Amino acid sequence: MLSDAEVREVYDELTGNDIELMNLDEAQAMFNKVKNKLDELSGVEPTSPRFYGLIRSLEAEAEDLKNRIKTLASAKN
Repeated sequence: MLSDAEVREVYDELTGNDIELMNLDEAQAMFNKVKNKLDELSGVEPTSPRFYGLIRSLEAEAEDLKNRIKTLASAKN
């Protein structure tokens, strides 16, 4: 189980960067990091409403990163 402090730490670690300033490699690396954390958390027993908020926030972050990657990849071509 994750404590509220651990939930906050995970969120801060994975969402503390400005997606719009990332280049393609940085966006891809961050997407992989967020995706891996989501995969890891899928087996964790929820401990609080903050945990559900973390999951939703990370899913939104992954979607934003995916869109940034698409934008950068199409601009590169």
